[in-house]
Amino acid sequence: MKNVIIVLVYVDNCIIVSDSQTRIHILVHLLKNEKKQFILTEEEMINKFLGISITQLEDERYLTIPYLKNHQLHQNGLPY
Repeated sequence: MKNVIIVLVYVDNCIIVSDSQTRIHILVHLLKNEKKQFILTEEEMINKFLGISITQLEDERYLTIPYLKNHQLHQNGLPY
């Protein structure tokens, strides 16, 4: 992932993922301070969000959707 910010939003929760911590800090600053429209709290690393698994290996993070994989395997009659 190069020069990308991914924002996963569900109701009043979001996850911001990027290859650059600086980009994340800039986005959070803009959301918090630009006309005070958003109230944000920062959490530590998480490993799940709405069925999406988040895995960190060294400097890389992977987003996977195990339910979708299992659903596809089940639909095709394969063990999961």
